[in-house]
Amino acid sequence: MLPPDQALARLREGNTAFATAVRDGAPLPCPELAPDRLAAPQRPLAAILTCADSRVTPEWIFQQGIGDIFVVRVAGDVPAVPCVESLEFAVAQLGVQLVVVLGHTHCGAVKATLAELLEPHPEGPLAIPDTMGRIMPALARLRGERPELAGDELEHAAIHADVHETVARLCTDSDILRKAVDAGELRVLGAVYDMAAGTVAFLEAKP
Repeated sequence: MLPPDQALARLREGNTAFATAVRDGAPLPCPELAPDRLAAPQRPLAAILTCADSRVTPEWIFQQGIGDIFVVRVAGDVPAVPCVESLEFAVAQLGVQLVVVLGHTHCGAVKATLAELLEPHPEGPLAIPDTMGRIMPALARLRGERPELAGDELEHAAIHADVHETVARLCTDSDILRKAVDAGELRVLGAVYDMAAGTVAFLEAKP
């Protein structure tokens, strides 16, 4: 199993290759799929909680192959119970030492929640109400703290706020993850994927 720093370095290297190909307009190479790896025991170098958006594919973004990353996907990368339990399994059973919460630009779940916050529908959210309910508190706090934000700046800040909130929730609500973090056996951090540029920005912990 890779320690967090080495696992993070692998992710950074893979994303640099991916982003360079995006920038230069070069073909995006598919990681080699060796037949002997398809049913081999999984030993992922990291676990990633990310959005269900079909354009957000961690295996491509980080240029990793079969068995390299343990991916959990849900709209808005929210810490719903099944998602948290999946990450707990990766840490407790598979020995993963790095968990990344990966948000992304133009996130439909965040945009829908933001729209509901700014102009509430009289009958409540028309879609993904549970997901929006999990995102709303972070966006409401952001709106209260930064009332001057609007347009693209507000959306950008909202995406980051959603990621920070999920990281915080994972580290407080899950006994398994919290104990692993406290013991120095796990690192949990946030990141945001820029779909236009192909780059991933790893975020500093929110003060």
